[in-house]
Amino acid sequence: DMDGEAVIKSAGSYTVPVGRGSLIKANGLTIIDDAYNASLESVLMAVDSLMLAPGNPKYALLGDIKEIEGYERQIYSQVVEKAKSSPEINFILSGSGYQAFNSSANIKIVSTHEQTIAELEGINSGVIMIKASHSCDFDRYVEYITNKPRSAQDKLSGGKNAI
Repeated sequence: DMDGEAVIKSAGSYTVPVGRGSLIKANGLTIIDDAYNASLESVLMAVDSLMLAPGNPKYALLGDIKEIEGYERQIYSQVVEKAKSSPEINFILSGSGYQAFNSSANIKIVSTHEQTIAELEGINSGVIMIKASHSCDFDRYVEYITNKPRSAQDKLSGGKNAI
């Protein structure tokens, strides 16, 4: 018995909580901040959503999925297979769970914070989704991209120097 107009009005004013799929426009990028939580299903669906998102190039920074003890190989295999089947997205798979896999044409496997930052350094345009379990502290990468200084060359080219 809910009033339909009230529901529509409420939905129109809803804002996504930080880290739960919120959108940030910064430094020539659209950042999809989904760094608060990750399960296998949510990661796979987030990749599908990124494929539909407007803007190019597309990037996905994916971190570890926690609380999967004993199922790591099966779960990370599915994430890597999803990445391989999504060649229009450039993946950065960062964390211990991905170390059993190899980089490929659209997939970079990294293990350290420094390696992750190095991969993010060259991304200056397009759409990037950041998703990991909250304990991975991937909100620091959202903050890094949001606040990173743009290079002089990138400013001159209008943000067209993406990797």
